[in-house]
Amino acid sequence: MKRNTMVKLVFLVVFAMLLSPAIGNAFGKKGFSDDARDDPSFQTRIPLFIVQQYDTDADGQLSDEERETAHAAILEQHDIDGDGKLSWTERRSVRDAAHEAFIAKYDTDGDS
Repeated sequence: MKRNTMVKLVFLVVFAMLLSPAIGNAFGKKGFSDDARDDPSFQTRIPLFIVQQYDTDADGQLSDEERETAHAAILEQHDIDGDGKLSWTERRSVRDAAHEAFIAKYDTDGDS
């Protein structure tokens, strides 16, 4: 391949990579920016261990009241900076705590 052709190809690839988020946003797709994470329409699935822990009526899902209770309890325990929401670092601490609880519950021989 000629050097000039290679330079053009590299330029096109880099340009496409830089332009792809703008194209996605233009067509209404949400990226993974902090704004999208805070958007209520950008919902993630509630982990099963949280549903099981806070599902007081045992219907397999969280009612609005159960969801608020779970949210308040998780914020109280893991919202280190007190801003009323979980940063990615704070979410990681929730995940780590869940992992530790899982190991404590199911690792009966203590070999974890």
